[in-house]
Amino acid sequence: MLNYLSNKQERERELKEQLDFIAYEIHDGACQYMTAAQMMFGVFRQEQSNIEPEDWSSFDMGREFINHASEELQRLVRGLRPIQLAAGSLPAAVECLIRDIHKAGGPEIELCEDIQSDHIPLRLEMAVFRIVQESLTNACRHSQSEKILVGLTQDNESLCIQVQDWGIGFDSQNIQSGHYGLEGIRRRVERLHGSLTITSNAGEGTLINVELPFKE
Repeated sequence: MLNYLSNKQERERELKEQLDFIAYEIHDGACQYMTAAQMMFGVFRQEQSNIEPEDWSSFDMGREFINHASEELQRLVRGLRPIQLAAGSLPAAVECLIRDIHKAGGPEIELCEDIQSDHIPLRLEMAVFRIVQESLTNACRHSQSEKILVGLTQDNESLCIQVQDWGIGFDSQNIQSGHYGLEGIRRRVERLHGSLTITSNAGEGTLINVELPFKE
């Protein structure tokens, strides 16, 4: 049994390293070339002031294709494995995410964590990070709260996530279409056979509570 767990953890580690390598190669290679091409096309267009606006249609269409390709590559990198997770542990990745939000002028965010395991399965680790990310994105965009609390706790049976704000809230019993962040959270939880509770009322803030089974 110990050999099985050791081999499984080693495979998880190797897979994480491979995903990190691919993500960094795409980010530092193709994505950088795309960005450079976008800048050069922009400079070229500004320099050619003698060309009539209607003659730029094919050129602008090509630039638009490059923009779309760049966005697709960025989505691919994020989908392989979030760059923040390469920083080390899951709590470290969440702290990195919080720092990025602070740099962008977001609200105060406090992280309270008690993660005991150094070997969280890759699928669970990525799901937890994405759930926290989507929850924080929703709170920053919609809640108008000046403070957000993130809780991460884990025992032998499950890993729990809590994201709470003290903002304007909403009717959690009547979630309108278009709330893709909440739908994304719900689908991730369902795929991992976990439970999701959203508690919110107008003017009373929002609490997202997720419990995911912790299985090696």
